[in-house]
Amino acid sequence: LTASIGLEENVVETDTPNDFYCSGHEIVADRTINCSNLSGHGSQTLRNALENSCNPALIQLGQRIGVDKFYDYLKAFGFFDKTGVDLPSEGTSSFWAKENVGPVELATMSFGQRFTITPLQLITAISSVANDGVLVTPHVVKQIENPETGTITNVETKEVRQVISKDTADKMKSIMQSVVEEGGGSYAQVKGYSIGGKTGTSEPNPNHPEDGYVVSFLAIAPVENTKVVALLVLYG
Repeated sequence: LTASIGLEENVVETDTPNDFYCSGHEIVADRTINCSNLSGHGSQTLRNALENSCNPALIQLGQRIGVDKFYDYLKAFGFFDKTGVDLPSEGTSSFWAKENVGPVELATMSFGQRFTITPLQLITAISSVANDGVLVTPHVVKQIENPETGTITNVETKEVRQVISKDTADKMKSIMQSVVEEGGGSYAQVKGYSIGGKTGTSEPNPNHPEDGYVVSFLAIAPVENTKVVALLVLYG
């Protein structure tokens, strides 16, 4: 999502050499935030950074985007609202109030920590990337057939808004394919299928260490004309 915002706002390109640098950590205000690779990834393109799931590179990208623009896109992707799925008791997200977001909060948000969203909110947002940048309302049922009359009632697809351009969506799908073919998502490769994806690891809130880690993998297939989006989440 951070990469999508950066591409849409023209503050980054997919394959600019030496666009980001990872020494193994990033110093933000009074904090040192580590990368998963403590020896560092060195100079990277955006594509490399997502292949490596590199926190410092995404922090640097978040700084280019800024808090106001970041929150504009969080809203556009639907993270401040329920998705509207046709199920009861849908949960929602928890974010800092925008005025309370400082450099450290922006940094951790940029690589996906210190806020909570529902799996359905995440998969709906990523589905908009797979759907040429268009956010749609998720539904459980595609159609209803009356067994007595054979009458079929279709549940119509509702397009909510264009969040990112098709060009940005295509670039993101290309990067997601690289994550699977060249990066940390290599175990998602399936012979005969074009698959894109992104790994995710979130540490527990320091105030609630009992919550444990959340590990996830989000996949799209096929990369061109995507038909399936899948999210796997493990709570540790």
